[in-house]
Parts: sequence; C-alpha cells; structure tokens
Amino acid sequence: MEPTQPDELPRIAELQSEYEFLRELGRGGTAVVYLARERELNRLVAIKLIRATYVEDTEAAARLVREAQVISMLQHPNIVVLYGTRRLRDGSLALLMQYVQGHTLKAEIRSRGPLPFDDIRRILQDLAAALAYAHTHRIVHRDIKPENIYLDSETGVTRLSDFGIARTVDGSSNLTLPGSAIGTPTYMSPEQIDGGALDGRSDLYSLALVGYEMATGRPPWDGEGLFGVIYRQKHDPLPDIRTVRPDAPDWLVNALAGALAKDPRRRWADAAEMREALAGWLAEPAVEAAPAAAPGEPPAFAVPPASAGPVSPDAPTVVFRPGEVLALAPHSTTAPAARDSAQSLATFSVQITSAGGPVPQVAVTPKPRRTRTAAVATAVLLLGAAAGGVAMAVRPEPADGPATEAAATAAALPAPGESAPLPVTNPADAPIAPGTEALATGLDSLLATAATMPPDSASVPAAAVAAAVAPRGGTALSGQAGAAVQVAVSVRDDQGSPLAGALVAFAAESGGRVAPDVVATDDDGTATTMWVLGGESRQRLVASVRDADLDPVVFTATVGPPPLSVRTALAAGGTHTCELDARGNLACWGGNDRGQLGDGSSARRGEPAAVELREPFAMVSPGVSHTCAITVSGRAYCWGANSHGQLGTGGGQSAQPQPVRTDVRFSAIATGTQHTCALDREGRLFCWGGNGSGQLGDASGVDRAVPTRVAGERRFRSMTLGWQHTCALTAEGTAWCWGRNSSGELGIGGTESRLAPAVVRGGDRFRAITAGGAHTCGLRTDGTVVCWGQNTYGQLGTGGADTSTPTPVESAERYSVVTAGGVHTCAITAAGEAHCWGRNAYGQVGDGTTTDRSQPAPVADMHRFATIHASGAHTCGVTTAGERLCWGFNLEGQLGDGTRTNQPRPVRVRTR
Repeated sequence: MEPTQPDELPRIAELQSEYEFLRELGRGGTAVVYLARERELNRLVAIKLIRATYVEDTEAAARLVREAQVISMLQHPNIVVLYGTRRLRDGSLALLMQYVQGHTLKAEIRSRGPLPFDDIRRILQDLAAALAYAHTHRIVHRDIKPENIYLDSETGVTRLSDFGIARTVDGSSNLTLPGSAIGTPTYMSPEQIDGGALDGRSDLYSLALVGYEMATGRPPWDGEGLFGVIYRQKHDPLPDIRTVRPDAPDWLVNALAGALAKDPRRRWADAAEMREALAGWLAEPAVEAAPAAAPGEPPAFAVPPASAGPVSPDAPTVVFRPGEVLALAPHSTTAPAARDSAQSLATFSVQITSAGGPVPQVAVTPKPRRTRTAAVATAVLLLGAAAGGVAMAVRPEPADGPATEAAATAAALPAPGESAPLPVTNPADAPIAPGTEALATGLDSLLATAATMPPDSASVPAAAVAAAVAPRGGTALSGQAGAAVQVAVSVRDDQGSPLAGALVAFAAESGGRVAPDVVATDDDGTATTMWVLGGESRQRLVASVRDADLDPVVFTATVGPPPLSVRTALAAGGTHTCELDARGNLACWGGNDRGQLGDGSSARRGEPAAVELREPFAMVSPGVSHTCAITVSGRAYCWGANSHGQLGTGGGQSAQPQPVRTDVRFSAIATGTQHTCALDREGRLFCWGGNGSGQLGDASGVDRAVPTRVAGERRFRSMTLGWQHTCALTAEGTAWCWGRNSSGELGIGGTESRLAPAVVRGGDRFRAITAGGAHTCGLRTDGTVVCWGQNTYGQLGTGGADTSTPTPVESAERYSVVTAGGVHTCAITAAGEAHCWGRNAYGQVGDGTTTDRSQPAPVADMHRFATIHASGAHTCGVTTAGERLCWGFNLEGQLGDGTRTNQPRPVRVRTR
C-alpha cells in the first residue's frame, strides 16, 4: 500500500477492479480507512488498510486473516460486519467492512456534551445486545470506547465496531495487531490492566465507563495522566454520577454501578442482565453463589407440615394435600434469616404434586432472584392434570395485617374436590377464551392479585399469593407438548385503571418456554406473550411486574389460541428449501453461502438444519439468498443476505433469525431477490429492501432497510414477489403490480416500470397470483390460469412471445394452485395432478426430461399433489398421501434426496 496524503486516494491493483475508492474516512498509527463502492453490488463499504509495517511476515498476516475469520462469525444488527480480508502484494492487509452512514459516539459527545437519558439508555441497550451476542460466541471485545461505537444516521441503530483486538474466551485466538496495545487504559477493566484472564464482564466494565462519559460529557478520569488512570481504574471508584447530573435516573445509576465493581464477581453476570438493569429491573447484581450446604444440613428456610410445627413465629405453616399446587410470594419476615439486600425481596414458590399417601416434609429454598426495584407483584398461571379443581385467587392481606393471617390464607386452599372456604374471584365456571379447549383441553382463565412491596420490606408481614388451577375434565396436558397458547395479562391498579407501559416479565418455570419473556403493557394495560407447552402434566407460567411507584395491582390472565395458525409448508428458495411442520418447527437445507438456512453457519447442508427460535413459526418464505418467516404471534424474522436491506433489520447479513425492525404484527410474508413484503392483519402492505426498480411500491425508488408502507390506502389479502417486481390481490380479487416491467411482467399494457401500484389490465378476478423472475401468473375464479411478462423459455404457457397483458395458458384444465419459479411455472389440477411448463434445463418441470416446455406438461409418475411451490430452478410439493417430493436443480442438495445430482422427476425428500 503506497503511503497517501489525507486528500489522496490509494491506487491498489488488487482492489481496483472490484472497488471504487471514494474518500478517506479516517487514519491512525496503524491503518487508514476509506469509503469505497463495491462495483458489482453497488453498495458502499469501508476498507481498512493496515500498513505493511504491522504485518511484516507471512505468519503475522496469516494470523490476522485467521482472526478475522473468527470475527466474521459475528453477524448482528448492532455489530459492524466484517465482509472479508485481502492480503496485498506490498504486504499490507485490507479489511472489507460494512459502511455505517453516520458518526462515532465520540463525535456525538463532543458536539452535544452530556446526552439525554433516553438516548443513553437506547445506545447502551444496543451495545449490550451486541456484547451479549459476541459473548455467546465466546468473543470478548476488549476495546469498548466511544471511538469504536457508530451511530447509524439512517436507522438510529448503534453499532459496535473494531473487534481488532478481541479475544476468544478460551484464549485460542489472540486477536491483536503486532505492537499494538491490549486496549485503551481509560476504558479498561482492572483485570485487563493486570493482564489477567478476561470474560464478558470485562467488556461490561468498559461499557459502563462509556455510559458514564455519555452522561457527564467527559471521559472517566479526565485530566489524569496514563499512570494515574491505570492506578484509579484498579483502586478508586468513579465519582458519583449525580455530582454532575443530579437528575440521573435510578436505572442508570444502578446499571452503571452494577458493572463498575472492581471485582468481576460482583458485576452483572452477563450483558443480558445489564440490559435488564437498564430497563429498570435489577437494582444490584447478586454476588457469586456461596457453597451449597453440606448433606444433612437444614435448608435455609423450611415450611413443614402442620404436625411438625412452625420454623419461627412469623413463618407460615402450610398443610400440603395430594394434588395441590401452591405458589407463595412471602416478604422477608417469612425468612427472618434473609436480611441482606440480595435476598430480602426474594420471591420463591413450591409446587406439590403428590399422588397420594403421606406428604413428606417440604423444604423451600429461595430462588436465586436478584434484588429488584422496590415494588414487586406476581401472578402465577398453573396448568394441571388433576380433576375437580377450581381456578381461584386469594387477595393478600394488607400491609398492616398480621403475618399469621396471611399464612392461614395460604393454608386454606382446598384439596381437589373440596369447596373453597375463601372468596373465589374466578370460579370454576369462568369462561374460557374461544378455541381454547380445541387447542389444549383444560386451559382455564385465572384472576390473581398481589400486593406491592414497599422499600422497607423487613417491616412488612408475610403476604401470600396462592392460586390452584386444575382443568375441567381432568385431561392431562402431556399430549400437548409443543403446542403454542397465547397468554394475555391485563395489569390494573386497585381502582381498576389499566397500567400502560408497565414491563411484565414471563417465566415458564416448570414446563415449556415463553417468548417474548419481557413485554410492555399497551394502552389497555395488557401484555401478551406466547407460551409453548412442554411435556409435563403440570406446568406453570409466572408473570411479574415491577415498578417502584405501583399501587397494589390486579392481574387478569386469559389463555387462548395464538393469533396465527401454523401454515405447514415445503417451500423452495433460490438454492435452498425450507420445511415448516405442524408444531411451528422450521428446518432448511441446501445452499447456505449467505446464511440463508438460518442455522448460524454458512455451510451447505444436505440434511435439515433447524432454525432456532423460542416462539413457533407460522409461515416461511425462502427467497433467492435470504429467508423470512413470521411467528404465531405475527412477529417477522429474516436471515441471510442483506445487501439491499431485504432483512429489514437495519443491520448486515445474518446467519440466524433477526427480528424485523417494526412494531407491526403481520399475517403473511413473501420474499423476492433483494426485497421482502408482509401484510398486517388489516391488509396493509409493507415492503423493505432493494427498490431500484420501484418494487417496494412506496413511490420513492430508494432502498429501505426497514419496513415502509406501500403507497396508497388500498388493502390487500395476499401478495407475491418476483425478482424485481411485486403484485398483490385486493379482497375483491383485483390484481395490482409495481416495480420492474421490462418484459411486461406488471401486466399493465406496456413496459414502463412503476414506483407505486398499478392495476393489471383485463378486469379479471383472481383467487391467487404468483410472480417469477420476470413473469407473473394468476389463477382466475373459474380455475383457468393466465400469465404475462417474459416468455423466453415458455414460462407463460401461452405458446407465444412476451406479453404485457394477461393471456390464457394453453390448457383445458381447471387448476386449484399455481406457482412461479425463476423461469418456469407449475400448477395443480382439480384432480391433484401437477403440471409444469417453461425452462427445464435442470429438470425443474419434472416430466422426466430436460427439454423446455411451452405448454403445461404432466409431472412424471402420476402423483396427486396437495401443495406445490417453485422458486429458482427447482420445485417441491407434498402429495395428498403426505409424501414430500422435489425435482430440478440439486447441486446444493436442495432437493433433500441425499444427492447433489439434478433430478428431472420427483424424488422423495429424505432429510427429515
């Protein structure tokens, strides 16, 4: 690399054909960073040229390349993506990175001084999310500082960059440039200064120092010399932030304090926990657990049967009966030994499911819950298999009542079949949400109440929240493993007014999983989540809301089916295939060079790779090199290539599902080559990604990295995406298209592209519509198919040339399904026979040949199909007997038959 002056641009033969250097972004002692344009993809990138002096030998360069490969694993919306490396002839090294349009956090602080607290929280939460992801991959950044943090001016997203001195937790890769420092002393943790072993808690210390600088407008230890900074980092606490910002909120003070302990064992356990603190949930970290009691020693707290007598005068005595389920939320007076701040507000519970006979003494030990803000309210939903029970709740005693009365309240829960001696706020005949019994027999609604805990909890008598729920009919839940139910918790104060904006945490503590686990209540005071049931016969979901200013709250919890049902699918993408089963489990296989399989890797898979998400999927759409899906609650996730923002995440390419950046809940989703669209539940259409041909329909022609509404107030019932155009159907069946139109694929009578929806000519009413590479087909209400657009390979099935208006396919058949691939089309007849036509070089028509077909040809072997889906150059379908079959292009293993040989006739998918 030739040395350059700040105003000069480098001339590098190895990069010149691929990249156009535009301007210098910055320089330091070891490297210069330039803005460049990648010619093929027409995207902006940042190229960091590391001087040859710092990569003098082959071994050093090879090490840097290996280390860059480790860092390239980090594909996250809050991390600047490293695309690759190039070793140059002069010995220097080029790092090819994502370009973030914006500026550094350092520049932001210099220009604005102390930042608003809302901005500080947003930035710190984004960075904590990035660190949580990096730490999961066992990578510690080691150089968290404002200069390495970028504020994206387009999306508002904060991104962490420069993992150049990162280190894997196991030490297998020391990602450090030769001769460089191991960090920046102003932001280094004490253990990093000492050169000791590091884990993610070191990064949290550095992140807290950045938070301090955002709040005060000046770096930690400002004015100190190098050795003074090093000494203070190891020995002195930072000055109280409130000496500079007296109005600093508790959440910020607590979050920073919990990360700045000199001893890492006294910091937040991980970045996820620090995010909780930033949300106002955690008041202080718990120290690492003390050694467990020796065998035979009594537990910390015990609640014995009544015959054994109480442990202490103010501890409750509870009689447990066979089949009972109790949940206790005592104050600290129930556990007089627990007076330290880490346990005084501990919430713990016990569940008894004895089948009969004598009940053993039960030991109750506190759960390792951290200290929260002062007010805690908890509701417990329990799903059980015992017959004859009721859904009930008992309001706890007031704060000035005797502890023994609260204990008696808990003890008075009835055995199965007994009548309740206490008021039943939700009796056994309470209504069940529509559809609940059809989904999982025995799910009841529950009304529960809980008291708040004032700060001085030691002076408050015990209060118990107890709820016993047993389903009507006694049907066990074990057969419902994997089923998803929606839980909606309404949070109100004791006057009945809804509490909007309260954070509700959900925890599936004895079966299944819950997602999301933290939800803010809406304007009606309702927080909604999805509970995926496990295989246990008794399962419990705990909902908690914490707010220092809460009055006593009332939870009303209803359980019902999810908003969306699962649409099973065997769907073809560009070079990959995905299958969604009836439980919402998703797996993909085939090409994976852009991470489109969603398994966290870029390795091609000949067998199914599970796409992991806590919530079940409801619908999947594989694109050419990316994939998107929506969950049963309507949340959208995407993964794979993101060259034009088609993931909708505001970030870079990702090999794992990333949430689309929107609060909109969707009912359907579809993918094209470089864009994605989704319908919300009201029929409004949103699109994102590449928009050079107007395929997003927002009348702009500008790429969008997050969802944007299609122009106009029109509502649609379905949509389909081609390579660079989009079409949709209204409720009446009228077709509208927009985007590229060079071959007449919009069907509007001409070849002029459109930036906004235009109605398809002919006045047809369609049952379905499907878009291919540069052609479109519609299934009319009478079962006939018409197509328009490019017909180079016969993909229109009309026997003619390209056409810009709908033209009937040459077939006397009536069809029930139609699907378009890149340059071929398939449909299912009323009798279930599959017909395909168009390009057939790889066997994608499935007629046993590789001859192009300009008219519908029957797929070989006389299968009867229930579904069919085409994309790229292969086709997949499911027969009426449940067989999963694919045919066509197979060099990436996308047919799932265990080979990489193209197949001109259907082969059985063997991957699952």
